[in-house]
Amino acid sequence: MAATTDGRIVYISEVPVNDMPPLFANEPDAFDMNHAASLLGVTRKTIQREINRGKLRSFHVGTRVRITKQALVDYVLEGEAV
Repeated sequence: MAATTDGRIVYISEVPVNDMPPLFANEPDAFDMNHAASLLGVTRKTIQREINRGKLRSFHVGTRVRITKQALVDYVLEGEAV
């Protein structure tokens, strides 16, 4: 427990764990493989390989592959745990 400047008791569970801004906050909600590759600093081939391995979720719009921002964030966070 800790007290705030207004005297209120704050429990550990109420303290934000990470004050870092969300990943890809200024990016659109979905992007193509080239954009995803650019954000991660890898090649399009790497993105395709990760999709094929089932490590990176994607969806199709017609014949085009799209990756949601949330799928990319999840992929990055899973990589941090390794």
